[in-house]
Amino acid sequence: MEGKTVLFVGAGRHQRKAIRRVLELGVRVVAVDRNAEAPGLADATVGEAVDFQDLDAVVAVGRRHAVDGVMTVSADRAVPIVAAIAEQLGLPGIGSEAARRVTHKVAMRRALGEAGVAQPRFAALRSLQETRSAADTIGFPAVLKAADSAGQRGLFRVDSLEQLDRALPLALAESTRQEAILESYHAGAEVNVLAVARGSEVSVLTLSDRIRPAGVGFGVATAHVYPAALDLTTRAEVERVVTHAIHALGLENAIAYPQLLVCDDGVIRVVELAARIPGGQMAAVAELG
Repeated sequence: MEGKTVLFVGAGRHQRKAIRRVLELGVRVVAVDRNAEAPGLADATVGEAVDFQDLDAVVAVGRRHAVDGVMTVSADRAVPIVAAIAEQLGLPGIGSEAARRVTHKVAMRRALGEAGVAQPRFAALRSLQETRSAADTIGFPAVLKAADSAGQRGLFRVDSLEQLDRALPLALAESTRQEAILESYHAGAEVNVLAVARGSEVSVLTLSDRIRPAGVGFGVATAHVYPAALDLTTRAEVERVVTHAIHALGLENAIAYPQLLVCDDGVIRVVELAARIPGGQMAAVAELG
């Protein structure tokens, strides 16, 4: 790896530790972030204040520095940009279509459904005029999400049509495409998974319990417990479902970060799946694992 150059898309606090680690490996780092004060820009070999949503500008940075690879850490919205940059520069990547499926929850649900992966029932929503038909399809309680957001932004548990009508504008406000998704709620234990896909082979690295509160904080993790408290049979089924989901979304040569529910009805369902290295405390889980 020495003598190579990697382009980091995003240089905030979640990326900074990874930038430093790549530098330790003897690799040059070119980093871009729209915030000129982003901490990773100062650490990088070359740091440029460029908004990563400006694809042409980031591609130009990559070409100018003849980068050998492109990546992001933690930033879900950077995943499609990384994939597009890789395609334009002829570098390894997950491909734009796979990137769309793992960052747009409706596209993800449709791909998982076509492959027969167990998951919640779902309905796409763009306006208040669609809430009643969606509620009739999904029922209550339900989970409302912004279709293309991350970090639990625009996420609500709703128990009635009135709550859904109040929450939908808030969820839509977190979506760049003004789209939301309503999913059936399932009681159970949530499990986070870190896996690596190499072609058709999937290696599960860690399974951890995701502890979250009820009520207002629904969906926000308060702790990650490693290793997960799963018996051997359940662990094997979780790994089977994870592999099925990764293949269904077309991920090859990628980091996969799935979240699953070990539901009280005995079914293991996919909550969602990201194609990126996670940030926050999940990064510590990876290091510990």
